[in-house]
Amino acid sequence: MCFGNVADYDHYLIKPSKAVDKQLIIKEWDNVQRIMASLALKTTTQSTVVRKLSTVKKTNPTLKALIALDEIVMTDYILGYIDSLEDRRAVQKALNRGESYHQLSSAIAKTNGGKMINGKNEIELDINAECIRLTANIIIHHNATILSGLYQHYKALNPEKAKEIIRWSPVAWKFVNLIGNYEFYKKDKDLDIQEVIRLLIENSKSDFGLKSSSTD
Repeated sequence: MCFGNVADYDHYLIKPSKAVDKQLIIKEWDNVQRIMASLALKTTTQSTVVRKLSTVKKTNPTLKALIALDEIVMTDYILGYIDSLEDRRAVQKALNRGESYHQLSSAIAKTNGGKMINGKNEIELDINAECIRLTANIIIHHNATILSGLYQHYKALNPEKAKEIIRWSPVAWKFVNLIGNYEFYKKDKDLDIQEVIRLLIENSKSDFGLKSSSTD
């Protein structure tokens, strides 16, 4: 998208495909703002807006203005993504975290011969899926708590090590025995996570399997 004549960009490596209809956006700006305000104030939901816009004709001026505005935002984002190494790294980290989470969920699901992905009906399948998600989140929370404790410890004593810990991912499970039956209930005695952190620091084994998966 561009605000001028498309032909003016012929000498650029990255060329816009079409020009923005500025007058349409200006004309429909009040309607666009009302929709945005409703979403921001949570007086309506995205699904409701999408459903209503889906029922109007493609030639509807408000719909066309929203699409044009979205194309401007997307163009700005893509150009910023191309120019900014920091943005590209941030996106890659997010993709890596998402991929790691799916790998963890898959590892849990395949445990015990894949029993956790089986079910006789939709309700059982939903319960199994939620159990997989809960187990994955428990592992990540456990790891994140340990990493946070290690970071706080080394932040003053060894800043370089603290910086390295920031790069470690909490989505790691090599040290977890996933085989067995999972029972979710409150035990009489909770795991003393602070004691685990203390022992890791004492034994200088701060990787604890967590370093195996970096956020980069």
